[in-house]
Amino acid sequence: MDTIITWEERVLDSSRLIFISFEQGCGGHRLGRVISCLPDVHWYSHRDNGINPWNVHYKHTDIRQRLVSPYHYDRLVPKGSLPPLHDYVKDFIPDEEHYYNRFFYPRFEKMSGPEIMKKNRLVICTHELPEKIIKRFPKAKVLNLIGDSYDVGERYLQTTALFPGFLKMKWLGGENTEYGKKLRTIAKELGSDFTIRDIWAWDKYKTKYIEEKHCIIYSMDVHDMIREHMWDRKHINSNNVHDVYTSRSTYKWLRVKEFLNDTKPRQRRIR
Repeated sequence: MDTIITWEERVLDSSRLIFISFEQGCGGHRLGRVISCLPDVHWYSHRDNGINPWNVHYKHTDIRQRLVSPYHYDRLVPKGSLPPLHDYVKDFIPDEEHYYNRFFYPRFEKMSGPEIMKKNRLVICTHELPEKIIKRFPKAKVLNLIGDSYDVGERYLQTTALFPGFLKMKWLGGENTEYGKKLRTIAKELGSDFTIRDIWAWDKYKTKYIEEKHCIIYSMDVHDMIREHMWDRKHINSNNVHDVYTSRSTYKWLRVKEFLNDTKPRQRRIR
């Protein structure tokens, strides 16, 4: 597999990055909060996320996803927010290289990401598959969450499906992209509070999601997607990727910590 020598290899040490790669509904942000309790790992301290990573319950938050899943948090830093990996914005900007070079790297520097990483390691939650992460960030550590496909699919239906769908992405001109224009059209027709599952219903039927009419087909589509992605996750082979089986009764936390602290990691599967 060819390695891309990119901005982060020239400007910072990507071994300071910890990625949690997971399917939506697999509890990635919950794990992210736990990893952020380590003394050398940065936490995105903010009243909307929680001042400490263990502050799951809240009296106030402007992060609408937390109203559905309280473990969720955003990449909030004093100057704003760190940019996501390409998977989060691919509908707005399909060209991956254009996104990283034009938006991700400049914003990461503008938000003082490199300065934060000089003090502590940085955890980034993402739905990008580990192979793509390691290709771009060769020295990073990746925790690859693998769960029971059915359970993850059911949690997706209870959480992610209800997340806000009207993302504007103003910092990268998202409203002016084709996808941004589509979201504005949906907001005009359905109201600006539409959800992820409403986007699915709009794409298929040009209507709002209706539980009585759409639940079976939507559930089948979600479960098919999760099964396909989980299959891919079970067949990844990289020294810097560690599989975490969320379907087990407990995480093997000692093994996770050993992996994160190992300067010459060998892949271990947490069973």
